[in-house]
Amino acid sequence: MESFNGATDDAPDVTLQYLVDSNVTNKKQSNPSFVLKESVPTTLGGIPAHQIVFTEDEVKSLCVMALKQKKSYYLLYRAQHEKYIKFLAIAEQMISSFQFFE
Repeated sequence: MESFNGATDDAPDVTLQYLVDSNVTNKKQSNPSFVLKESVPTTLGGIPAHQIVFTEDEVKSLCVMALKQKKSYYLLYRAQHEKYIKFLAIAEQMISSFQFFE
């Protein structure tokens, strides 16, 4: 089970830090096995973003979150622990190639 997904949502009047904190809080509340492994600033398509790496049950995930023009953007890579590293470079390449179009 490996997957790479993207999503957007309306995010009026929120900060990137709020987006990260609420995402982590929601994950902790919805899954007791949630463990945050990493939380670091990064960029996505040339704008400030934040990356978290976490585990839930048998799955390890990398999520990059960004805000642009009152929209939140999420890119999520998920894989079983033993396969996570195998496809990580591909997921990171996809994230680094992401661009926003006006």
